[in-house]
Amino acid sequence: MDTKKRQQWLRLDLFVSIGGLFPRSFRGPYLRGFGSLREFFFSSVLHEARYFVAMHHPIANPTVPKTKGPYSQVIRLDQLLFVSGQASTDPATGNFIPGSFDVQARQAFENLSAALRAGGSGLEHVVKTTVFLCDPVNFTALNKLYAEYFPNNPPARSTPIVKLPLEQLAISIEAIAAIPE
Repeated sequence: MDTKKRQQWLRLDLFVSIGGLFPRSFRGPYLRGFGSLREFFFSSVLHEARYFVAMHHPIANPTVPKTKGPYSQVIRLDQLLFVSGQASTDPATGNFIPGSFDVQARQAFENLSAALRAGGSGLEHVVKTTVFLCDPVNFTALNKLYAEYFPNNPPARSTPIVKLPLEQLAISIEAIAAIPE
């Protein structure tokens, strides 16, 4: 192989994927039958995407507040639950429950707990939350409630300060949880 072709072969043609960065020179006998690493990688990704789309299941339960949009409150994917943002809403009617930050946050945590129970999990199995706050002043109060609802091994958390759709809404909590076997 001449030097130019070798340089082209060894040249790193990086592209970003789910698994990280893959150099083009990352080839092996398992790629036989594929024209390129990209063809191999994208055929695998498409196969996995079809599997995940086919295997996710929305969870509907009367204890979980009904959605006001075209999305599911809870999705099960294998042994994981993905819970959409839970706010201070009445599970029976779906109407907003006004009140102080503490009242709204407690209702949001109760709605989150109900959504997790509907999917066969619970707060103790949550691995990640995203808590959307409207006012950074409530951050200390949130930490106290978070410690109350997650007393042992609290999950990872992101807490962006945002403007939520309803002006009176102070908090919304979404979560990812494992489903125990």
